[in-house]
Amino acid sequence: MLSLRWGKLVGAVLSAMCCAAGAQIAVNNTRLVFLAGSKQVEFVITNESKQLQTLRAWVDTGDGDIAPDDTPAPFFVMPPVSKIQAGGKQTLRISFTGDSLPNGQESLFYLNLLNLAPVPEKKEGENFMRFDARSRFKLFFRPTALPGDPLTAAQQLAWRLDPAERPTRLTANNPSPYFLTLIRVRLMHGPDLVQELDSAMASPFGSATFALAPQGTALGGALSVHYQYIDDYGLYRDCVAALNTGR
Repeated sequence: MLSLRWGKLVGAVLSAMCCAAGAQIAVNNTRLVFLAGSKQVEFVITNESKQLQTLRAWVDTGDGDIAPDDTPAPFFVMPPVSKIQAGGKQTLRISFTGDSLPNGQESLFYLNLLNLAPVPEKKEGENFMRFDARSRFKLFFRPTALPGDPLTAAQQLAWRLDPAERPTRLTANNPSPYFLTLIRVRLMHGPDLVQELDSAMASPFGSATFALAPQGTALGGALSVHYQYIDDYGLYRDCVAALNTGR
């Protein structure tokens, strides 16, 4: 028997979808926001399969290869291991240990759910491979009294394209203290699509960059960026921004 219990091989079966662990486990959100001063935040899991599911849960600081017992993240999850009957639910309660974190911006962590695959009954002469599927969900620690509105912060992004750069890149500068997850980013020339770009996340007071194909830099006239961002509730919000070409 080959059991994939940890490390990069397990990481190859990660899922960031709202239905985790091979569509057997459903969750109530794809992200969590822990407000400073809160006692805990809850994360509800539903077992949509017809079998008992065993889950291990923990929080990491961004390095998905660190084992649960070694993570330095200042959060603990109760219960750390759950056995959920078919059709049943489990509420995870995530608490903050009180460690020092930046006061002027959000901090990013990840909630991990490791679905421990049941051990099949082995028959003589048979070999099998076991996969333990893991899903990760963003967990934002948000200090109190941050300026601006996290639900509209993505509308304040300053987009810039500098034709002098090689390779040419489209940059979104984030002036806010919030992490902004950007998806379906599209460079537009009037009503026409020039290029659809990869998803990215702009860190607080940082930026996100997108590589452009050559045809995206040789157009005259009005260029704009159409994009979506994911809000606190996991909903996709549409935005349009004029593009500064740096000329």
